[in-house]
Amino acid sequence: MPNLKFMKLTIKFFLLLLLVTNFSFAQEWVKTDLTEFASINFPVASELIETGQESVYNAKDEVAFYVVSVRKLTAQQSSQITKEDISTIYQGVVNGALTSSNAELISINEIYIEEFPAVELESHAQSNPGLPNQRFKRVIYLNQNIISIDFWPLTNQTVISDEMKAKFFNSFSIKPNEVSQTSTIENQNSIIYDTGYNTGLLIGQIVFYVILIALLLGIIFLIRFLVKKNRKKKSPIPAKEPSSGKVTNVICQNCNAENKGDIKYCSICGFELKKA
Repeated sequence: MPNLKFMKLTIKFFLLLLLVTNFSFAQEWVKTDLTEFASINFPVASELIETGQESVYNAKDEVAFYVVSVRKLTAQQSSQITKEDISTIYQGVVNGALTSSNAELISINEIYIEEFPAVELESHAQSNPGLPNQRFKRVIYLNQNIISIDFWPLTNQTVISDEMKAKFFNSFSIKPNEVSQTSTIENQNSIIYDTGYNTGLLIGQIVFYVILIALLLGIIFLIRFLVKKNRKKKSPIPAKEPSSGKVTNVICQNCNAENKGDIKYCSICGFELKKA
């Protein structure tokens, strides 16, 4: 009996794994160039929203929302950042995003993406009705750009969402030869820390609200599309007008020849036919 139960669980796990694999690899992922030195793959074609210094790419399928935000720092902001102080920017971005969304930090880890330092976190939001509460984010600073990669799952099937999250995050690609190292400048550590953190905090808040707007616009467009589609389906097909019956023949008043009712002149003598 225990062996039978174990076999059933094994079969269920295998079928679920097969479903995840087929779902993940059956889709045609779309490569998207974020900058001249970085790209990422979306499971479907993404929409781009430009807001001055911000470029937001967003997409959605049955599994999750996929969002990438690219924020270009000003020359003044980037000139005050050293390679050693990038972590302070990340702290600011993370705290700005958490504060704006009223979210609780679940976990945060320092990672490397192709040898460049980055940060990855999981959070749980409370105050955004209609949007997923569980959220995953990666943040990386490259060439005066802060790139924020977000994955917000829409399904409770963790195996599927974890698979899609890993594929989305890991598709982010960098061209190392086109990424310049942050210049080193001499400044007091406290000034650098405050500037980097405050810059990150502000950007984290801006990024969250821009992402929120992008997702809401995407939902509105989707609803409008579905409404139009349903209207087209429900629109009645115009009925064909019933035929008035057979066309009666006309007798020529000149030669008494019988002609079809849809002609104007007699087919025998050419006399103009007068219809009743």
